[in-house]
Amino acid sequence: MKRSLQFLYPNKSTGLDGIGPKILKICGDSIVTPITFIINKCISEGVFPDSFKTASVIPLHKNGSKLDPNNNRPISILPTLSKIFERHISTQLLSFLTKHNVIESNQSGFRKSHSCCTALIYLINKWLKDVDDGKYVGAVFLDLKKAFDLVDHDVLDLHNFSTSALHLIKSYIYERSQLVKIGDVHSDVRKLKSGVPQGSILGLILFLIYINDMSSFIQNSSIVDLYIMLMIPLFTNQDMM
Repeated sequence: MKRSLQFLYPNKSTGLDGIGPKILKICGDSIVTPITFIINKCISEGVFPDSFKTASVIPLHKNGSKLDPNNNRPISILPTLSKIFERHISTQLLSFLTKHNVIESNQSGFRKSHSCCTALIYLINKWLKDVDDGKYVGAVFLDLKKAFDLVDHDVLDLHNFSTSALHLIKSYIYERSQLVKIGDVHSDVRKLKSGVPQGSILGLILFLIYINDMSSFIQNSSIVDLYIMLMIPLFTNQDMM
């Protein structure tokens, strides 16, 4: 936990609790013990604190008219202590998923030794080989719009987790809330019925789990590669006959 405090970025935004990363980093030696105790207690009881589950959402303009709300990407500003907690859980969760080979091998996002580059190298090599073999190659690209908001809490498949771990993850995703903040003005707090926070750490891992079985719905003769929001089924001329 001390390492997590040392590597905080002082200039990162502060959540609604008003406790910024700079003060946590400065006071790291004094607060590491109580923070470690609190987090370990939450893990053992399977509870993610409610005070960590309210996000301040800042709309980040992507493109197009600034008057159209759909042209903004929502970035969730979470309490810094929440991110420390999330990072600790994510490390343990990734270790579990890797050890038990839960994540499909064709998932290139947010996995060690995998990246967008490795996904592209694999696909391009496959395409070139099929073309050299005289085959036709087709590709379908699927981009999930507002992907993180699509995570359905009720169908998220948590693979053989222990009871305490299952309670902790469910406590993390349920009963979340957010408000939208622009400058000094903010909206009312609203409860969230689906999705994981855009900008969270644990949310990325849960999204990987959520889309993990997408490739099982593709024919065996096709090749699928996933990169967070990208699924590419490939088929050859034999598949079209």
